[in-house]
Amino acid sequence: MKKQLQGNVLEIKVVVPIFDKILIQMRKHFKTCSPSKY
Repeated sequence: MKKQLQGNVLEIKVVVPIFDKILIQMRKHFKTCSPSKY
C-alpha cells in the first residue's frame, strides 16, 4: 500500500510540472488570440 502511494506521489511530481507548462502555453495562446477575454 505504501509503495503504491509513493509511486503515485512520484507520478504527480512528474505530471504536475508538465501540466503547468501546458496551461502556461495555452494561456499565452489565448492571450494572443483573444486579448479582449483576458
